[in-house]
Amino acid sequence: MKKAGIQKRKEFKRSKLPPLPEIKEEDPSGTTYGLTKNTFFLRLYDTTINKYHHGKMCAALQFNPPLVIDMSYDEHMTTREANNCSKQLEMLITDNRRHRDPLNLYLCNAKKDSTVMQYLYRKIPTLYDDSYVLNMSEKSYLDLFPREQLVYLSPHAKDDLEEYNDDDIYIVGAMVDKTDPRPFSLAKAKKDKLRMKKLPLDKHLNWGIGSKSLTVNQMGNILIELRDSRSWEKALKFVPTRKIRRDYEEDSGRAGPSSFRKEKKSLVYDDAYLLTRSRGMRVKGN
Repeated sequence: MKKAGIQKRKEFKRSKLPPLPEIKEEDPSGTTYGLTKNTFFLRLYDTTINKYHHGKMCAALQFNPPLVIDMSYDEHMTTREANNCSKQLEMLITDNRRHRDPLNLYLCNAKKDSTVMQYLYRKIPTLYDDSYVLNMSEKSYLDLFPREQLVYLSPHAKDDLEEYNDDDIYIVGAMVDKTDPRPFSLAKAKKDKLRMKKLPLDKHLNWGIGSKSLTVNQMGNILIELRDSRSWEKALKFVPTRKIRRDYEEDSGRAGPSSFRKEKKSLVYDDAYLLTRSRGMRVKGN
C-alpha cells in the first residue's frame, strides 16, 4: 500500500508539470540544438547585419573612390526600359552593399521626377531617408568632380581600358538601349570632352552574339572585381555566358553534346593564352 501511495503522488506531481517540448530534428543550418534550441554561436539578427553593411557603406563614402552612375538618359528610354534600368540599379546597390569593400556609388543627374528614379523609389522606399547611405545629386558630374579624373565607360569607345586606376573616377551610363541602340554615351562623353574607354571584351573573350552593352549591375560587379584582383580573367566572369562563343562551337556549326563534355574550358582567356597569341605562336586546341 505504501508503494502504491508513493506512485500516486509521483503521478499527481507529473500531471501538474507543463509538458516537455517535442524533440525535433536538428536544424539544417547546424546552429540550433536540443529541447530549448540552445546554440553555440552568437545569434545574428537582421538589424545587426544591417548595421554591419551600413558601417561598410559609411567607410566607403569616406575612403573609397566614387563610381559615378549617369542618370541623364531618361528621355531616351521607354517606360518599360526605365523600369528595367531601375531593377539593374537596385541589384547594383544591393551587390555593392554586400561586398566586403564596397564602392562609393554616386548617382549624378538623379532628378526625383524622372521615370527611373520614381521606379527606383518604389523598389527602395527608404531611398531618400537621411539614414540611407548613398550619394545622390541632381547636379552633373562635371560640377562635382575634376574633369581630368573622369573616364566615361562606353561600349562604342575606341580605346580599351587596360587596367584599373585608383586615381580615375569611372562613369557608367544608366541606360537600357534595346529599342534605340544609338551611341548616346559616346556622344555625351565627346560633348563633355572626357576620356572614353571600353572594356577589352574582344581581347579577353571569344565573343559570340549579342550587343556588347552590359547592364549597370554587371559593369559595377566587373569594376569591383577588377579593383580587388587586378585580373580581367576574374572580372569578366560577370559577363553573361550567353553572349560568349563556347569552346565547342565551330565556324561550320555547333558540335554535339559529347564533345562539350570532353572539353570544358574557361570562357575567359587567361594571361598565358593572350601572351602566346600575341607572339604569333600556335595554341594547342585552337
